[in-house]
Amino acid sequence: MLSCLQPEAFDVEKGLQVQLIPNYNVWVSKSKLQFIMKEALSQKEGAPLFVLRRLIPLVFTWEELAASRGQGLNCKSTEDVMNKDPLDPTKVLVCKGQIMQQVLCVVNEKELTKYWN
Repeated sequence: MLSCLQPEAFDVEKGLQVQLIPNYNVWVSKSKLQFIMKEALSQKEGAPLFVLRRLIPLVFTWEELAASRGQGLNCKSTEDVMNKDPLDPTKVLVCKGQIMQQVLCVVNEKELTKYWN
């Protein structure tokens, strides 16, 4: 499975991979991210959750997700704590940052629309 860390230099040079948030080494497919963001614009409610659900598989491999305990905040059993590590906190932070950017863009767009109409 492909990782979102350290993309091939060729992919970056050709513009196939983009860094989600500057200064964080988390890269995803540019075309997939554009598709997600375009689809999010058509969501009347819940656009941030829509983006998050589609962003997670771009940032984390299925193996990482299956072997993790999420952020490690609400473990229900000692077995979870002992056998499963939380997801990479940097990747989690980048996902949250991307969602915040998206939310701010939607809020700003709504505010601008209010003034222009």
